[in-house]
Amino acid sequence: MLFKTIKYSDMTTNSLYLFVRWDRLRMLVSEINDLVKAVDDNKKNVDFHRHIGGGRYVSVTSGILCVDFRKLFCPAGTDKIKPTRCGVALRLHEWWKFVDIIKYIDDANPALATTVPCYTADDHLNQLGALQSPECNPFGTE
Repeated sequence: MLFKTIKYSDMTTNSLYLFVRWDRLRMLVSEINDLVKAVDDNKKNVDFHRHIGGGRYVSVTSGILCVDFRKLFCPAGTDKIKPTRCGVALRLHEWWKFVDIIKYIDDANPALATTVPCYTADDHLNQLGALQSPECNPFGTE
């Protein structure tokens, strides 16, 4: 078996957050595909950064021939968000291979394939609930 199957009953809070991030990433794949094509063909200036959950972001930038998945943090005493060394940058040809295996990952993990974003949960029904979510708003509201 290429991928390990995850049972919903074995999940912790951290793995549930992983599922939400996977769902957000899957929703962005077609947009990222278009941007990767634009960067590869050098057709337009691309500066794409999207939050996928927690302090994790995905970015595609002209001149940098990769799709970067990176954890960011906010140092104490400042409101400027900075990247950490925790992350991975996929070269453009690696991105296309990753896109090809997304279906196999979903097939091997049905619970992962059927996740929904956390903003559909009951605790996000009002603005305060959404602002207090560490997954949607990892750096606080201040």
